[in-house]
Amino acid sequence: MPWQNMTAVIEPFYPKAGNGRRPYPLETMLRIHCMQHWYNLSDGAMEDALYEIASMRLFAPIIPG
Repeated sequence: MPWQNMTAVIEPFYPKAGNGRRPYPLETMLRIHCMQHWYNLSDGAMEDALYEIASMRLFAPIIPG
């Protein structure tokens, strides 16, 4: 997928650091959003999947904390 092209369209609307917690990288969030729709997961199920499924963490690099 053309991740750079898609993030360029979304970037002007994505939260900037400085107003609360530091946001996750836009490309990571976009990848998570896509996986959530591809696998028809709720927000909670997507969060659990990121903790439990290594291939999802590799696709959307995130460090669960």
